[in-house]
Amino acid sequence: MKGKPPIVALLTDFGLTDAYVGVMKAVILSRRRDTVFVDLSHNCPPQCIETASYLLVSAWPYLPRGTVVVAVVDPGVGSDRRELIARGAGRLLVAPDNGLISMVHRMGMIDGCHRVEQTRLKAVARGRERSATFHGRDVFAVVAADLLRSHRIVGAPVDPVLIPALATPPRSSAVPGDEVEATVVCVDHFGNVITSIHRGDLPEDGAVGRVEIRTRGGKRVVLETVVSFYAEVAPGDDLVYVGSSGFVEIAVRNDSAARRYGIGVGDRVVLRVGAPRGRSARP
Repeated sequence: MKGKPPIVALLTDFGLTDAYVGVMKAVILSRRRDTVFVDLSHNCPPQCIETASYLLVSAWPYLPRGTVVVAVVDPGVGSDRRELIARGAGRLLVAPDNGLISMVHRMGMIDGCHRVEQTRLKAVARGRERSATFHGRDVFAVVAADLLRSHRIVGAPVDPVLIPALATPPRSSAVPGDEVEATVVCVDHFGNVITSIHRGDLPEDGAVGRVEIRTRGGKRVVLETVVSFYAEVAPGDDLVYVGSSGFVEIAVRNDSAARRYGIGVGDRVVLRVGAPRGRSARP
C-alpha cells in the first residue's frame, strides 16, 4: 500500500553461517532502502524442495498483501531450469521453476505463473555479470527489487513444474477404513514429522485414524494415538494430530519422532480414515 514500506519475505537453504542471505538483502536494499524483511527460514535442509514447498505453503496465508516472496532452494542453479514469478492473493513469489511452488499451487493459493524473461533480467541487473552458482543474489533478489518498484509482471505465462507427490491431493473417499497415501514433506526443529495429507484431503466426516509409516529402509511403523494437542499424551508417548498448518503430523511428546522411528523426508505415509482412537502400537 502507498506510504508503507515494501515487504520481502525470504525462504532459503543458505543457513546463516555464510554471507549469502545478507548479500541478497543488500542487493534488494541497494534498490529499495526502506524494504522490510521477513525471514521465513534459512535452515531448510539443503536442496530439499519438498520441505521448502511445505514451509512456503505454511507461511503464505499470513503474509501481508503486497509482500514479495523470494524462495531460493535451487539444486538446479546454473542449468536451463526457468525462473518464475507467481502471483496469488495480492502477493508475488519469485522462485526457481523446480517444483518448489507445488504445495501452494495445490492449495489454490496461486493465480498464475510467468517466466522471468532474460531481456527483463538484463535490463534490471545494471550490467552486472550473473554467476552460475548464486542466482539468489544475481537473479531472484534483482527481480524482487524490481517488483517492489514496479509491481509489473513482465513475462510469458507458463505452466510451472510441479512435483506430483506434493501437487496432487491424496486419493480418499468417504468410507471409514479407506486409506490415504502421502509422503513426509518436513521434519521440523522439534523432530515432528509433517506429512502431505491436509485436513481438506480427508472426507468431510472422516477423522484421522491409524497411520502407517513406511521408511525408505523398509521399516514399518504403525501409530494409533490420534489426539488434538501434545498434552493429551504423557511425555515420551507418540501421537498423531492435525498441525497448525492443517497437515497431519506425527510426534513424540518432548522428543523427536523422526529420530525415534528413523523417519525422513520422502518416506511414505498411509493414513486409515475413521479408525477409532487408541493407544499407539510400537513397532
